[in-house]
Amino acid sequence: MRYLKRALRILLILLIIFNVILAFHAWKFTHFYDDAGHRNKRPEQMSTWEKTQTILFGVDLSKPVLSAFPEISYETVYLKTGNGLRLEGWWIPSGQPPKGTVVLLHGYGSTKGAKLPEANVFPSAGIQYFPDRFQGAWQQRWPYLQRGL
Repeated sequence: MRYLKRALRILLILLIIFNVILAFHAWKFTHFYDDAGHRNKRPEQMSTWEKTQTILFGVDLSKPVLSAFPEISYETVYLKTGNGLRLEGWWIPSGQPPKGTVVLLHGYGSTKGAKLPEANVFPSAGIQYFPDRFQGAWQQRWPYLQRGL
């Protein structure tokens, strides 16, 4: 019985440590830093101490930098979220009677300009599109990421 109690205590302590590590990772995963020049080292370039810090506390992610803009005419539009934030997107009409509309949402750690090469086929196919961005991405005033509009 004594060994069982000791094993359960050790298991509880490990569970608490594991949850603290997960909380650090969740925080880092959802919060960006304004230092756009910051680039993380590749694992083979890190020292043992840097690898340990990354494993225990998560990876520092800088806000992505918007570097691509549409080459065709577009209009900057703003959507207001339920909590009062403004999300910026580009309205890119097809230039002909539209056959449909596509809303593009960039992936985590990316920008709305990253999908432009793939999306440039839409106007010629008569499809208008709207690349938008997540809350917290690049020019957003909030330093954290939230999913949804």
